[in-house]
Amino acid sequence: GSINVGFLRSLRIFKFAKVLRIFRTFRFLNELRVMLDCVIGSLLSLFWCVILLLFILYVFALLIMQSLTQAIESGFVDPDEEVVIRKWFGSVGRSMFVLLQTTTGGIDWGDIYELLSPHGVWVSAIYVFYILFFTIAAWNVITSTFIDRALKMTRPDHEAQMLEETMQDMSDAEMLMNMLAGLDVMPDSELTPEEFERITHHTKFRRFLHTRGIAIHDANVFYRMLAASSPGHSCDVKTFVNACLRLKGPAASIDLHTLNFETKVISKQQHKYWQEAFARLKVLEKRIESVTANSAKLAL
Repeated sequence: GSINVGFLRSLRIFKFAKVLRIFRTFRFLNELRVMLDCVIGSLLSLFWCVILLLFILYVFALLIMQSLTQAIESGFVDPDEEVVIRKWFGSVGRSMFVLLQTTTGGIDWGDIYELLSPHGVWVSAIYVFYILFFTIAAWNVITSTFIDRALKMTRPDHEAQMLEETMQDMSDAEMLMNMLAGLDVMPDSELTPEEFERITHHTKFRRFLHTRGIAIHDANVFYRMLAASSPGHSCDVKTFVNACLRLKGPAASIDLHTLNFETKVISKQQHKYWQEAFARLKVLEKRIESVTANSAKLAL
């Protein structure tokens, strides 16, 4: 058979996904990108929600049609009323469409109730239960499904989260450098222990660290730690700023594993040094004993 070229051309719409990648490069389009991601990401949820709605409508349409069919077969329905009933509930598809209209504002549900109520309490009860069930349960479940999906889609991906954290760290570093400049500390200067303690006890500086989850409990220990890790055994401003930003937030798992590994390495090195020192002490002890014995022989 011939190939439907028009259908194949319609598949070009899927190239629209490539356009969405462009939005990631423009920060001012971030909100639009998030909304488009939510719409596209909710298409699968929309499909299953439609299936659920069709199933609910199908079940209640069959129940109402069965009740109306029994009422018509009993002979208690006037011909004019039968015409109206067949107009609204003449088939399963028509009945499902009418039930959907009564819960979405297309038809006032009270008018349909007035049509069904003369034909038995059972059919009226089914219809009222359908209205309550659809309005309270079904719609809320569907709405919560879309909201949950949208919340998951609005979470930043790994790349966006890393970019946001990097931009935040750069902003915090710039603010901290400006704050230190306001405290008469030059960016390329070395910090003395007294100046370091003065900065860490400043109210504005401590408020800046507190709002970002950074805590420096002992300034002297912190300064000695930074000085020991620096090549010149001194602490400059850039090293101090980078150290403050690294203290932000809880310790990561990789930091704990690195600390554990370094502790084991230091412990092994110390054990090796103790063994060498003990061996040298043994040699020294033997030499001292030899010298003492030779001195005693010479004294005799």
